[in-house]
Order: sequence, then structure tokens, then C-alpha cells
Amino acid sequence: MASIAAISSGFRFKPGDAFKAFSLLIAWIATTSILGSTALKGFLQSTSLLVGVLTLSVAFQKLGRVRSLRIIRRIILVINAFSLVSYWALPQLSRFRNWDLSIGARLNGLTMHPNVLAISAVLLAIISFELNANKRLSGQNLAITLILVLAVLALTQSRTSILALIITMIFLYLSRGKERIILTVPVVSFFGFLASLVMIFPETMAAFTRSGDVSELVTLTGRTVVWDYSWKLIDKSPLLGYGYGSTWYIFNEAANFLSLYTHGYIFPHSHNLYIQLMLNGGYPALALFFVFIFVSLRACILYKSPFSFALIIMYISFSFSEAGGFFMYYDFYLMPLGLAIAELGYRQAFARKLKASSRRRLIRVNPAKTHRRIARA
Repeated sequence: MASIAAISSGFRFKPGDAFKAFSLLIAWIATTSILGSTALKGFLQSTSLLVGVLTLSVAFQKLGRVRSLRIIRRIILVINAFSLVSYWALPQLSRFRNWDLSIGARLNGLTMHPNVLAISAVLLAIISFELNANKRLSGQNLAITLILVLAVLALTQSRTSILALIITMIFLYLSRGKERIILTVPVVSFFGFLASLVMIFPETMAAFTRSGDVSELVTLTGRTVVWDYSWKLIDKSPLLGYGYGSTWYIFNEAANFLSLYTHGYIFPHSHNLYIQLMLNGGYPALALFFVFIFVSLRACILYKSPFSFALIIMYISFSFSEAGGFFMYYDFYLMPLGLAIAELGYRQAFARKLKASSRRRLIRVNPAKTHRRIARA
């Protein structure tokens, strides 16, 4: 509704290349949904992803990137702060249930799932770092925000989100100066050491589990079983898949088998972005996603946007064990990708506007050199 109101009021939205590539992906998935088992429901859910990205893109171009990021940061900040307080104030509503439906120790807060809240916390940290780098957020506010983020991540116990935060923060730090590139050697060596330690002493993996059982990590809490079953389904329908949101139904059909490895819980999705895309729209959906990533990364380089690059890295980092938002309506899972698309669209529109004005002055301008002016806009 916000997008329609802005466009109908005379605002001229200029979609970027990343937005066009994402629209093509959603168009294919929506089509396969109509042809598949989810029909109208899958069509509406899949198109909600495009509407969410469109809303962010329109906001960036109409309000400006800094103002839009500030608004988004405040919304996420309120959600995380209230969720953190409710952990002790409203434990029955804000804590994730255990397998036996008893009140657990993981925080889910207002998002109703720990992993979703954890992703919003990581996104809050990245946006805060970007605003601080552009001198639009004080160091004191940044420090307070990071304390909140770390507290939320500790209570949600989302390991993939913590990993995504570490990888993204390392990239953001290294991208801020050429002299920091030399730090990649010790960083890579450190993670190599941890990997070697786990391979030589497998029992050390128990320190990263919630239950103390190493098998929790070996099977990724039942995910590997779901992945194996998903591949069998993909082989039966490799071109069209089963439609958006189809995993709600096709996994229930195998509930007796899957529940043996998931403590009776039936996953609503495949817990893997790439497998989920193929279940939604077959191999063409996965191919269109890779085209979208290529177009987006190319735009990141062309318009000098480390912020968008970091958001894409964050999204890919946690999507190996999550569906990346491609199973329900638009939510925080897809927010990093939506922000990256909006940011790239804003920078591309700014570069086009600058190029058009330079033609009138008969001066040639390189869009890649306008990133500093864009950051201040």
C-alpha cells in the first residue's frame, strides 16, 4: 500500500538491475505455484516477497537511503529491545517451546521464532555500522546497539546468525581500508585452525551444541535427513518443482518418516535456500537466483556499495541452513536481500540522474566515482 501510494502520488520509481532480476525470479516461482499444488495461496505468498522488496526500494528513492535506514533501524531496535525485556517479563509468550512443548530457554520475542529474531539482530548491527561509518550514528549509540544485539543472539542461541554476523563484520572491517586486507591471512588461519581442531578432536563439537550431543551438529538438528528427502522430491519434478510454500504439504505427507529424526516436529521448509528454491520452482528457479546474485554483485562493484555486498554475504551465510525467506510471506529472513536491492536501486538511479545532468552540461561522469556523494545523500 505504501508503494502504491508513493507511485500514484506522482513519484517516479526507477527499478534497478537487481530489482529486475529479482522480479524475474519471483515471476517464475509465482507461475510454478499456479501450475503446482499451492495455486493461489502460493502465488500470493510469493508475490508478497516482491511487494516487500518494492516497498523498500520505493522508500530508498523517495525518502533517501539515510532516512530510510534510520527508520528501519528504529523499528528493528524496538522489536529487539521489547523482545529482550519480554524474555523475563512474559516467558510463556517470548520463549521458544521445547520438543515436549515445555517452555524452553531460547528467545523468540515478537517474531515468534528465535532464528528470525536473531537475523533481525544481525541486520540491526549491520545497519548501525553503516550509519556510524557515514557519521549518522554516534559511537555511543553504536556501542549500546551492539550490546543489545549480542544479548539477543546469546538468548536466541542461533548459531547460523552468529556465524553470519562474524563473517559480515569481518568483511565490513576489511572493506573500509586497503591496509586491512593483510588481516585476511590471520583471520583465515584462525578459522582453519578451528576446523582442524574439530576434525582431529570431534568431541570438541559438543561445545557448540545446545543439548551436549554431538549428533545434533552432525545431522544439523535433523536437517540432513530433510535434505536427502528433498533431493528425491526434486528428482521427480526438476523443471517446475511443486510451487511456492509446497513444503508445508509435501513434508506432512512423509511425517511418519521425517518425525523419527526431528523429535516429532515436521519442518515447514527444507532448511536450505537452494533446495527450497528447487522445491518451489525446479532447477530454473535456482538458475534465476544465481543470475540475480551475479547481477547484484556486479552492481555492488560498479556502484561501489560495500554495504550491499555485506548484506548479500550475510544472506548467503545463514541460508545454507535456512530457507532464506522463500517459504512464507515477506519477513526478516528476506530483509537483507531486500535492503541490498533497495540500496543498489538507489545508487543506480542516482548515477543515472547524475549522468543525465552531466550530458546537459556536456560533461562525462563515471558512475563508479559517485559513491561518496550517494553515501551522503
